[in-house]
Amino acid sequence: MSERRGKYNARPVDADGYHFDSTAEYNRYRELCLFVKAGLISNLEVHPRFEIVPKDTHGKALHYEADFAYHYCPDNREVVEDVKGVKTGVYLLKKRLFLARYPEREFVEIGG
Repeated sequence: MSERRGKYNARPVDADGYHFDSTAEYNRYRELCLFVKAGLISNLEVHPRFEIVPKDTHGKALHYEADFAYHYCPDNREVVEDVKGVKTGVYLLKKRLFLARYPEREFVEIGG
């Protein structure tokens, strides 16, 4: 019997009460946890949701779910991270809408 993989051949991982879509995302989570312990970052959020289009007469609100968000302590930045293997068209559109709606946040892509 073969190991179950995701749509883009990624291996999902369940750990610490979270579901990660890939081992790369899980490994980044472990690295960020070390940064929290070292005091480099704080307020680590896993899979935070951000509204990118508000509810209106055309339908419900649309959201972007990042992989991680945190406060970078040394220079007081709010950072949003996404671990990417494949940059789909939907992802690129949601990223663009996110950047337009939240210009005060730094957006970081890992991989891809």
